[in-house]
Amino acid sequence: MIAEHRAASRRVLISIAKSASHNAKRSSIALEIPFEIIKDGGIYQVFDGSMIKTASLRKAIIDKSGLTKGSRICLK
Repeated sequence: MIAEHRAASRRVLISIAKSASHNAKRSSIALEIPFEIIKDGGIYQVFDGSMIKTASLRKAIIDKSGLTKGSRICLK
């Protein structure tokens, strides 16, 4: 029961995040503001129909021992 609730909550959260991302992209295009996307292991800046790769991402291998409740996101 609890697992089902968590899964449903996660789906709702993903849906809200996708919607917010889509709206931000539309607004940036309408206002002619460059925006960044993460795609295929890279960060790209999009402006006026062109995509320029600005950074590369690599998967971090971390030691999961001793973790506490919470999350950390680190982009390098």
